[in-house]
Amino acid sequence: MTLFLALSLGLSMLVLGLAYVMDRGAIRGRVNGANGFPLAAALVVSALGSLAVAALTAIFWGWTAALGVLGFSALWHWGAAKLLIGALQQLADRVKAKA
Repeated sequence: MTLFLALSLGLSMLVLGLAYVMDRGAIRGRVNGANGFPLAAALVVSALGSLAVAALTAIFWGWTAALGVLGFSALWHWGAAKLLIGALQQLADRVKAKA
């Protein structure tokens, strides 16, 4: 179970990190448009990937382990979304204040 969970969270961290860098670049470059969309899309893709990992966990270790993976994944995505969106909002406020 921990192998699948670590793999899932590692890939999730990679996808969310790349989306954050894309959004940060758009905000710093003062690009108008879909700021925040890459991060939102990455959160959805990451959450759907976690469902697949939970299904694999259920096959190999049972439903109790799968529920643990889903619970931890839900907390991970909630915390990551709160942290990354807050950081992007602070950056947007600083960029706006300079203009």
